[in-house]
Amino acid sequence: MNTNNFKKLLNKIQFIDVATANSDGYPNSAPKLILKIPDEFIYLVDCTIGKTWENLKRDSRVSLSFVDQESLKGYQVKGVAKIIEGDGICQQLVDDLQEKEMALTVTRLISGIRDKKRHEDFEIGMSNKFVIFKVTILEVVEIGYKGNLTRNDFKELLKNEG
Repeated sequence: MNTNNFKKLLNKIQFIDVATANSDGYPNSAPKLILKIPDEFIYLVDCTIGKTWENLKRDSRVSLSFVDQESLKGYQVKGVAKIIEGDGICQQLVDDLQEKEMALTVTRLISGIRDKKRHEDFEIGMSNKFVIFKVTILEVVEIGYKGNLTRNDFKELLKNEG
């Protein structure tokens, strides 16, 4: 696996499923907006500030998952998340989020007009109350459509490519 190709796959999707567990081991999975993917990190936006946030305050381990629709390969990303909230969110991340919101709104509007769809809300507007999860990618598991697994230590991949 090449890290640049992996990041290209992630950049094709807007949302990724984030799985955590509470103190009793009860699972929680929820989609989160992908904000950006620099180096070995994935920045995610959480506007609900609910179970995922509560679970990550106690245990920073996460599992992210998505499917590449073209290859039908699934991906599981294992990592640790740092919660960034309130004054800890730098202006650049706020600017990145506003740019992402605008791009999503434009794409949705154009698609809706082209496909003659009716939308309850045309403009995507995020809540002013949000947190950002900075996920350090530790491992990426590629799941073939026939069930074959390929595990990759992400830091080793970066080191070997650099």
